[in-house]
Amino acid sequence: MAAAATPPVWHQTITKRLRDRDAREVHAFHNLFSSYAEVRQNAATLRNQLAVLRIDHAQALELAASAKAFGSPDAARRLTELEGQVRELKDERSDLYKTQGQNAQKLLELMESVQKSDINMAHLQEENAKLTSTLGTVSIKLRDVEELIREKDHVIEILRDELATHQLELVQREEQLAQREKRVTSLEEENRTLIERWIVLKQEQAARMNEANEYVEQYGRRLLTLRLPLRISCQLQCPQVEGHLACPQSTTIVI
Repeated sequence: MAAAATPPVWHQTITKRLRDRDAREVHAFHNLFSSYAEVRQNAATLRNQLAVLRIDHAQALELAASAKAFGSPDAARRLTELEGQVRELKDERSDLYKTQGQNAQKLLELMESVQKSDINMAHLQEENAKLTSTLGTVSIKLRDVEELIREKDHVIEILRDELATHQLELVQREEQLAQREKRVTSLEEENRTLIERWIVLKQEQAARMNEANEYVEQYGRRLLTLRLPLRISCQLQCPQVEGHLACPQSTTIVI
């Protein structure tokens, strides 16, 4: 059998406060209820004593009438004693009436206090009903909030998983970017090396070309010096093709 769910702390706190309040209010009126019960008991006792005194008074009156009728000394003494007892009983009755009046006043005060207590109790019961209703509303809202928190926790867990996935993907992209940057750096270095080699090659080619041109110029000047008549004859007799003289002897001279 599954164990009952433990109420939340706030629920236990409110319940404890309500119990303490009920205990405090009941204790405050406990003496009042006890006094009211005591007054009712005293009033019943006084009524019983008053009835007994009335009976004794009636008997005393009968004895007094008998003593007057017979005129006996013992009866006269007994009458005197009875009259004294009657006076004492009258005094005691007066005291009892006085006490009864005081008790009646106390009873009225107690009744007023009881009415006020009933009114206060009604207000307390109404407040308790409101608090109970509020407690039910708060409990429903608390359940809704707990359900919302569970949903938010689920969403947060999903977002955390997605964040971890994106972070892993970001790390992979950063590694790929680092590799590409390294490749680009390597290609740039290789490109600079090739350009430098190409420049050196072109410089070498230009140097060789300059040497060749210089050699050709020197050779041409030498030919001009050695074969000037032949060159003039070739210019007259040989056609010029693309800057060269095509001589019949298949000799090409660069102009």
